[in-house]
Amino acid sequence: MAVVSSFQTAAQLCPHCGHLLDSCTPIGSSEGPKPGDVSICVSCATPLEFGPELRLQEANLEAYPESLQKQLRRMQQVLVQAKEEIALDTVAEL
Repeated sequence: MAVVSSFQTAAQLCPHCGHLLDSCTPIGSSEGPKPGDVSICVSCATPLEFGPELRLQEANLEAYPESLQKQLRRMQQVLVQAKEEIALDTVAEL
């Protein structure tokens, strides 16, 4: 299994939910983010795009190829499901 590295980015707020974001983990690359790259917010699962100077902005999914749209939607589903499972586990421990 390949080792995945995270990259520190300038601290900024998700433009959708306001969660503080300060790092990213690339998928399929060993390079840090560059303008035009897409991501999702770890808190609200909103698709984001790195704009000029790596400022995050909400991504317009329709502007991307269908294959990337599918990949982002799948990542959103996995994140939401993982958060739901963590919440259920936390409640069960109470």
